[in-house]
Amino acid sequence: YNNLGNMFQKLDRLDEALQYYKTAIQIDPDYLEVQSNLGTIYIKIGELDEAINCYRHILRVNPNSFAAENNLGIIYDRLHQMERARDHYQRALQINPKYADAKNNFGLILQKQDKFDQAIDCYESALQINPNFLDAQVNLSHTWLLKGDFTRGWHYYTARDGRDINSLNSLEEMNIELKNKRVLLIREQGLGEELFFLRFASLLKQSGSWIAYQSDPRLKSLVSKLPYIDHVADKKEELAVDYIFPVGDLPRLLDMTSEEEIPPPISFTIQPREQIEMNRQLAEIGKPPYIGVSWWAGVKEDIMSYRKIDFRLFSELFQDVEGTIISLQRDADAAEIEALSKTFDCEIHNFSSYNTNLERMTVLLASLDHHVTISNTNVHLRSAVGQPSFVLVPFHSQQKIWMGPNYKVLWYPNVRLYRQTPELCWTEAIIQLKKDLLVIKQHQL
Repeated sequence: YNNLGNMFQKLDRLDEALQYYKTAIQIDPDYLEVQSNLGTIYIKIGELDEAINCYRHILRVNPNSFAAENNLGIIYDRLHQMERARDHYQRALQINPKYADAKNNFGLILQKQDKFDQAIDCYESALQINPNFLDAQVNLSHTWLLKGDFTRGWHYYTARDGRDINSLNSLEEMNIELKNKRVLLIREQGLGEELFFLRFASLLKQSGSWIAYQSDPRLKSLVSKLPYIDHVADKKEELAVDYIFPVGDLPRLLDMTSEEEIPPPISFTIQPREQIEMNRQLAEIGKPPYIGVSWWAGVKEDIMSYRKIDFRLFSELFQDVEGTIISLQRDADAAEIEALSKTFDCEIHNFSSYNTNLERMTVLLASLDHHVTISNTNVHLRSAVGQPSFVLVPFHSQQKIWMGPNYKVLWYPNVRLYRQTPELCWTEAIIQLKKDLLVIKQHQL
């Protein structure tokens, strides 16, 4: 039954795998390999309490199971119980000081607490044990970048797609001359990462090369407007090119080493007729100021990428503001909009559908007076039209490269960050955001 469960788990048929593991456990509850496999399934399907029971059972039978301690740490980290997670990682390392996974995970806890130097020590220690540990290399990359050490940060960033970190150097170090060469840039990761890294294509263009970009279809019309992109390619399109680079490699290829070398964000120009039409649509639904809000991002089924704020925070922010609230939330359902309307005690205008047409969304973002949101693609788009965003950052959310050292936004000068405290309190962030909104209002008056 365990083998059948393993087979179905590899096929990502988790419900069937779960049933076979349960059958095996009924036969022998102390079959620890099955308990561990069952815990893995429960984590994947989000039943974390059941997963905890599996790993606790393992520890009752075998108190020296460092893997079970590590898995409990992962679960409690995802449950935002950081101290309990830290304790389990430490116990795993007490049992097995050479356990690279626990060192890496302990580093993530320290990184979330802004203890970057200690986190780096953990990642480097994990890499001493396992020099090819990709997760530790990627985490080390993010931490160096957050500290502002771009040389080491971009070096380790090469590991993000499984490559050897020493397989990539700068164009100069690799003796690559791009003048009159044809270059294809390949998109990677999410829409936000595409928009973030495309700024480096403007520097690449200065080499005198012809540049094609393989864009996400949702961004194709916008990317085609960038003056340094000569051609926007479809994924299946065959092009005769001299070089192919993932867009995330550009900082390393261009040997970006300091803040002074950070290129400005990409920029889109809104046509006057588009702006006039959008202003007309907004005037029909209410009076200014027009305030766009979003409260979650990522993939709900993916605990690592999913991030959310309680939209009741918005009512505290805008309780004294007379204006029109516009939901920009992707995939917002009717229940969410109704709950948000009750929170504000006013009508919420749902523009969620604009997320399926990012060119149209960009025009809307350019027309808003305020944009208060969690980190998402629209932050990048609003910056591209020269407008500010106020970004609420949950303490446990995955840290983004562009948030910069000490959360100073070097990459997006018109973005302001408001971070939840380690105690999961928003009070300080909300007070500061209200002050900043008031300053802007007074300036506009």
